[in-house]
Amino acid sequence: APLHQSPHLALPPGLAAVPGARENYARALAEGATTQARSAEDYSLSPKLPTHGSETFNLNPLLANCVLNHEYSRRLWEMGESFAPLLQEAREKIRHVEPWQRGTQRTPSTAFCVLVRLFQLGLTEAHMTKLLAQKDRPLVRALGFLYLRYVLKPELLWRYCEDVLIDDGRAILEEGRKETLGEWLRGVLTSQQYHGTQLPRIPTKIDRDIRARVALVDEAKERASDNARYLDRFEPGCQVRAIYGDSKNEPAWYDAVVESIEKDTDDAGKERVRFQVQFPDYGHGALVRLPPPPPPQKKI
Repeated sequence: APLHQSPHLALPPGLAAVPGARENYARALAEGATTQARSAEDYSLSPKLPTHGSETFNLNPLLANCVLNHEYSRRLWEMGESFAPLLQEAREKIRHVEPWQRGTQRTPSTAFCVLVRLFQLGLTEAHMTKLLAQKDRPLVRALGFLYLRYVLKPELLWRYCEDVLIDDGRAILEEGRKETLGEWLRGVLTSQQYHGTQLPRIPTKIDRDIRARVALVDEAKERASDNARYLDRFEPGCQVRAIYGDSKNEPAWYDAVVESIEKDTDDAGKERVRFQVQFPDYGHGALVRLPPPPPPQKKI
């Protein structure tokens, strides 16, 4: 019987729903695709990211079909089940993160072919941490955020995106253009459209919460330059106001007390300053950026 009719052919998740994918995958197997050993970096103990959605990973069916039947996708399947080669492929080959190759309407981009392969593997939290840590490759970090936007449970999105939206997404996303990673991510989070394709709908309550947090981030960023001159006054023990929100409290500015100060660099190599604060009224702490003026004066 022809390969595509074999009842024993187990397709990767998502392929069964796409016409023609079975033949393509069977051909890859017949030409020697095998499961490679896991890379030396062990991700096996890390939990899988909780996901949701359709058999085509919430992609537009036309886009999913074009990706899964593209020759480049076959080569990605031949790399086996290891994450490390895919990460290296993304670092070396991705030039933009739009769905289609520029100048075409039916040829999927390198980024989306790699993205679908990552969907099929089913990433763990450790995998995602590794993707988002590629600060010398903003496009690879963007690939990680696309993975999250398409399949991560929406209520978990903000925890991965906050840092980049505030001050760790200042690197230019694509060479020759002006848009930063943070600006790009803002659009991906707050829009249902992405370069002519539909993004998964975010439930209304979660969408409202994300938009409120984005608005607060915008406000905080506007105030950051004013606060920089008062940096020496933000010391442990001083009273400030900082952004806080949880399942019972809408994100907003709340009273807080500075506990410690942390300094590091962002993805563009610039220094950033963060403050570990405690919210006395709620019994919770958080790592926040420069609080809004007026500058703190009182110590407790």
